[in-house]
Amino acid sequence: NEALVKQARFELKMYTERAKNYPTDLSLKYQLGLRQLRLQKYDDAVASFQEAQSDPKFRSASLNYLGEAFAAKGWYDEAIDTFRRGIDNHESDTDPIALQLRYDLMDALENKARKERKIGLAEEASSIGSQIAQTNINFKDIRNRLTTVREFLDELRNGDAPA
Repeated sequence: NEALVKQARFELKMYTERAKNYPTDLSLKYQLGLRQLRLQKYDDAVASFQEAQSDPKFRSASLNYLGEAFAAKGWYDEAIDTFRRGIDNHESDTDPIALQLRYDLMDALENKARKERKIGLAEEASSIGSQIAQTNINFKDIRNRLTTVREFLDELRNGDAPA
């Protein structure tokens, strides 16, 4: 939708200016990063979320979005490390941010497993998907995603993929 893109560009410009004028206000860096991510300005989003994570109020969400930006660039190792840090630093295992961090970690592991044809990565993705399903079966599309990951894992196990 052109109106949404126009709005996002306007907000990006506004938050860029605000973040420049108030460089120590990390909430502005976080909001700027959200707009950059939405507009697929991944390198800029990485920089914004790296700064925003210094504020404890935004740390978990910033690490999640930072991981998303890395994954969008195809940088799965960095995404996986970032999601793991987010999980380790998050105070809950069951709230929406905790589930989103795990879901995105599962996704990055699956993408890397598909790229490298590695069973171990697919097994970990399946395990994380199972944890999410056991916590909240209605979270996003976890039922379908877990089925997809398990089918891929079966494919790897029945083929000659490296461990």
